[in-house]
Parts: sequence; structure tokens; C-alpha cells
Amino acid sequence: MIIMTDNFESRAAKSLGAEFPKWIPHSHISHFSPNTLQACIESVKGLSVSGWLSYTPWELSALAIRAAFRKHKSPDECFNLSETLKSEMDQTYRLFTLRRIINRFWFDFSFGRNPDGALMYAVVRKK
Repeated sequence: MIIMTDNFESRAAKSLGAEFPKWIPHSHISHFSPNTLQACIESVKGLSVSGWLSYTPWELSALAIRAAFRKHKSPDECFNLSETLKSEMDQTYRLFTLRRIINRFWFDFSFGRNPDGALMYAVVRKK
């Protein structure tokens, strides 16, 4: 089985802080790190993590670089629940075609066999 989730201890998440786009308080009740995900999996009798994969989308890498050169916003400046709920289902995926083209090349560059990326994949097996 493969389990994929956001890695809230990734370089991108740490450098973006509250501006990390996956920090969505109304829809995330748990923020996983490689250690917490592994502990969760291994708390189920008979399961163990046999490997890791990860990927950081280029958009997150670009946002992290930009964040290094400016002041971090507070959580309140980054997220407004009432505004988000008004428009969350009507948003469009900006620059979709461009993102699709870039991601074909970026994936090969940033995909790795470790849990360091912004998206981590745990390969889970029965013991």
C-alpha cells in the first residue's frame, strides 16, 4: 500500500511557515512529518514502512525561494476562513497548461527516495 500526505516538516513547509499552501486549518486535523506518519502506520499491528518516496512541486520551491527574501506573514494574514469558504469551490487552477508542461520535467528533477519533499509517500507492507 502507498500512503501519500503533505510533509509539514519539509524544507518548503518550514521556509513558508503559515504561507505553506497546504496549511488549511478547516480541512487538516493532523499535520504529518515522516516520524509521525511512520508511528501512525506502525501502530497498526502487522504493518511497517518499507520505503519512502517524495516530491516537491516546483510551485512550492518557487514560493519558498520568494519567502526567503521577504518578511513572513502571520497566520491571520495568510488564512481567512470565512473568505475561503465563500470562494473555495469556485477557484480556478491558474496557468494549468504551463504548470502541466513544467511539472513533466520538474518531477524527474525533484523526485527522491526519501521523505524530505513537500509530498511524502510511505510504502507500507505487512510484516
